[in-house]
Amino acid sequence: MHRCRLNALPHDIFHKLYSLQFLYLQENNLHFLQDDIFSDLINLSQLFLHGNRIRTLSENVFRGLVNLDRLLLHDNRVRQVNRRAFRDLGRLTMLFLFNNSLAELPSQALRDTQGIEFLRLNANPWSCGCEARALWEWFREARVSSSEVICASPAARRTQDLRFLREMDFALCPLADPGSIGGSTTTTFSTKTRWWFHKNKPQSATKGLYEKSSETVKAGLYGKGPSSTTSVVKYELGEDELALPKLDPEEYWVNYGNEDSGVTLRCVELECPPEFDAPPSSSPRSSSAPSALALLALSVLGLRLHLLVG
Repeated sequence: MHRCRLNALPHDIFHKLYSLQFLYLQENNLHFLQDDIFSDLINLSQLFLHGNRIRTLSENVFRGLVNLDRLLLHDNRVRQVNRRAFRDLGRLTMLFLFNNSLAELPSQALRDTQGIEFLRLNANPWSCGCEARALWEWFREARVSSSEVICASPAARRTQDLRFLREMDFALCPLADPGSIGGSTTTTFSTKTRWWFHKNKPQSATKGLYEKSSETVKAGLYGKGPSSTTSVVKYELGEDELALPKLDPEEYWVNYGNEDSGVTLRCVELECPPEFDAPPSSSPRSSSAPSALALLALSVLGLRLHLLVG
């Protein structure tokens, strides 16, 4: 069925073809693949889809292909892959996705291909910002023969290979939220990230004036540079805040990053209140002793007065 100028495939075209092992659909004009279109091809070994115009790979597009060994998707226009698109491809050994429009690829999609041996991702406009951290971590763990993965953005990493970036290149990136299916992120930072901030924290030029800036970066597709918008908010501390004791910059970071230790410092070389280190107050039993002595002294004094008068 290759080179047949196919624009679409009927949803039941492969119905009950349980024994089919090779399927050649390359070099057609296919723009999309319907969900479960290959679900009956449980013995399919090789699926050739290269040279089409496919743009997205949905969650259920390859469902049922439990024995697939080779999947060729290069020379398409794929720009989005669902994180569960390859969940049934546990026996896949060869995956070609080169020469597409991919800027990102969910690491979970590759983790589902447990037997992957040959992977080609070159000739894509890869974005190597924080969104690429999970994919970079997958490459660190995987034992796979891979093509180069050249970054197209941000500008500082253009022409670099994503696979060989350093851990500190992602130091400013928030960690992925494990409880989020969509892969959203939180503002929790790793220990090494906090160490980086400790060594590279900014110094304020004025004691009473502080700046808070926020930057939003969006990576462009097709090799375009990232666009960023930066907003700076300046505010002055009040008189009460300026009167507070000042911490040396190093002292400020001394307990940063020890959230898991269970130890909380109440002050670090500050002017602590007088009662901070004071011994605990006496128990009610010990405070009642002086009262008993006073009553005894009064009794003795009364007895002496009685004897003198008598």
